[in-house]
Amino acid sequence: MFFWTPHNVQQILFNFIKKVSNDSFGFDYLNANQSIEFSKDLGLSSIQVMELAAYTNSFFHLFDIPEPPALLRIHTLQGWTEAILHVRHQCNEWVTFKTSGTTGAPKLITHSLEWLAFEVDYLQTIIPKPSNIISLVPNNHIYGFLFTIMLPNAWNIPVIYSNAVTKEQLNGNSLVIATPFTWNYLYASLNQQPVNCRGISASEPLNNHLYQSLTHQGFQITEIYGSTETAGVGYRKSADQAFALFDYWRFQVNQNSIIHQASGKEFEIMDQIKIVSENKFTLNGRKDGAVQIAGYNVHLELVKQKIISIPNVSACEIFAKSNDSGVKLSAAVYLQDNTLPAQQACSRRLYDALKPEEYPTILQFYKSN
Repeated sequence: MFFWTPHNVQQILFNFIKKVSNDSFGFDYLNANQSIEFSKDLGLSSIQVMELAAYTNSFFHLFDIPEPPALLRIHTLQGWTEAILHVRHQCNEWVTFKTSGTTGAPKLITHSLEWLAFEVDYLQTIIPKPSNIISLVPNNHIYGFLFTIMLPNAWNIPVIYSNAVTKEQLNGNSLVIATPFTWNYLYASLNQQPVNCRGISASEPLNNHLYQSLTHQGFQITEIYGSTETAGVGYRKSADQAFALFDYWRFQVNQNSIIHQASGKEFEIMDQIKIVSENKFTLNGRKDGAVQIAGYNVHLELVKQKIISIPNVSACEIFAKSNDSGVKLSAAVYLQDNTLPAQQACSRRLYDALKPEEYPTILQFYKSN
């Protein structure tokens, strides 16, 4: 299986460049056909280039060959691309993703391409083939890698990245790949205009209100549950459905783990789940109920109760999300009065009610049902 191309290698590098430069949006419009120097054209410092090289060496397993390329002696994006492709032609077994557990230090998770290809084959049985994929996710994380690198290769279809998306492309032949955060961005951007388009959501739970709003707008969303350690575990196609286990998983007897039937590998599920049948489950939050933010233990249930105690708030869903800079909280707050003044009043009360480490980085308001 060889799916690497100069284009998708450079798209992965662009996402690592965004990471080291702390610029989430500035590199989408680069013309990869031109000669791009990291320092001269992108303004990367020598320290940032070294950090970029470390990410690249790890992800692409460049040190798996006897004489790996010396990336720090190569100063252009094109040079790095050629070096990566040269290595992958010699050794193409593994990729490594960097993740940060919400209660622990960053971790490196290595997967064989054979393992990931097994999931890609299964995904094609539950997701109809589209004419193209529209990506609103980074492809250097496992979710984006599966859905915007490996799956399009299996289907032999193009990928359209978010900077090039138009409303006309959101049609029944396209498949949008997004996270709950970028789904909310897309929903808000469309001003409730109707669409007819399919989509995938993953990386963190999709709150039911947003799920239903997207469905009413005309999106047919498949939500994937999984982790960097396991890749995909289950899916659902409606906000009122339980998740169905992928066919090749089964629950362990003690219900705290799942077993990959073909390999016999066992993985702990880091969320509280309720098993509703032999292969169906619902999510009930993280097992530990606490995350560490800025050195403080933050209990999600306590934060939730503080938010719910604020006048005009009828319900709240809160999630912890990890990245290389640490753990961030995101909250969906349901208001009886969801006008802008009411949202502003709620935000002010949140500052008074919550400690700094408890305040959600991502705060979204919704009208109570």
